[in-house]
Amino acid sequence: MMNTTLINRYNMLYTNSTNTTLQPPNRMMVDFCDLPRKMTNNIAFAFLIIFIPITVIGNLLVIAVVASSKSLKKQTTFLFLSSLAVADTLVGLVSMPFNARIQWKSGFLCLGDRACWTYNLEESFLSITSVIHLFIIGLDRYLSLRYVYQYNSLATKRRVKIVIAGIWCFSAFMASMLIFQWDDPSKIAIISRGNICAARNETFYTSMYIGCFIIPLFVMVYMYAYVYKTASHHILEIAKMEVMDLNHQSKKSREKRRKKRQYRTLRSIVVVFVVYCICWYPTIFYILTIFHAKEFWRKQRNESWWVVLHFVLINFLPPLNSTTNPCIYVICNKQFRKVCRQLYYKLSNQEQRTMQFATTLITEAHDLVGSRHHSTCSRETAKNSMKNTTVLTNLNKSEQTKLL
Repeated sequence: MMNTTLINRYNMLYTNSTNTTLQPPNRMMVDFCDLPRKMTNNIAFAFLIIFIPITVIGNLLVIAVVASSKSLKKQTTFLFLSSLAVADTLVGLVSMPFNARIQWKSGFLCLGDRACWTYNLEESFLSITSVIHLFIIGLDRYLSLRYVYQYNSLATKRRVKIVIAGIWCFSAFMASMLIFQWDDPSKIAIISRGNICAARNETFYTSMYIGCFIIPLFVMVYMYAYVYKTASHHILEIAKMEVMDLNHQSKKSREKRRKKRQYRTLRSIVVVFVVYCICWYPTIFYILTIFHAKEFWRKQRNESWWVVLHFVLINFLPPLNSTTNPCIYVICNKQFRKVCRQLYYKLSNQEQRTMQFATTLITEAHDLVGSRHHSTCSRETAKNSMKNTTVLTNLNKSEQTKLL
């Protein structure tokens, strides 16, 4: 996910494009949509084209694995992760293609009013959805470790589904707040004139980033640090259990396996959180400084280091986050890899059975056609032999008549 809308807004501020919004649409199309692409546009477009199929296929695989496994569906963490995978899939299906189009058109959308509104709203919606999912996942793991005995009675499957629905509804509500300018609610914030597509709502974005990203960051750092510390403590316990008396080996080994599975799950979600912070928070702070330090960035925008920084923070890191999540699950979680293999073998066996069934049908159909053809040939042969017999009989009768 990339907030390219915000950067378009930035470009409008510093390239005098705000003045051109009053020009006729035809003139604007010539001025902007037909501009030659820069090297950074081409590189960003190439990365997005690579990221799109990986993101979509990888996150669909996560959803399929969780949906096909009874053991994973019983774990609240994987229910939340599958919901996060849905959000990342939407990023690959909707957000990345929009941004690829923007890079192809030199930083402008050039698709009309409906596409402009859709683009601005889905960017905010999916951004908020991702961070809230990570916040809830961290809270869920924190509660499971902090309140071990009460957790199972609190985190029922029904309540987890309600929380997931609440995440999506709250994200949609927050994204809808983008429509009106917070400085002047009587004005619409989303601007679509010709090929100019921007959201002039700096107050909204500043409030959203501080309220939904920066403040929760401190809470999440505490929760995930506690989760990691507890998981590390579990590993030490497992190491101690391996050298205990063999008389209790069966019971201890079961406990050891359970704690190992829990640790792997905790490790994977901690890695997901760290990668999210690396991919998103530098971008967020960068955008906030663009809003509130305009003079500084106006002087730096033609510097080569700024071009590289801008490319990495805006065009590379945010989409990379949605692409890497499925890879993290596969690398860090043995249980997830095991279910992936089971799903693969299941699909492979099903494909083999389908091929065998199709081959059997074709063989039977061929045999049926062959038997019918043989039967038809037999009937024709019988008819021909009867005709020949009749002809010979008639000839014999005619010869006998001549002799008489």
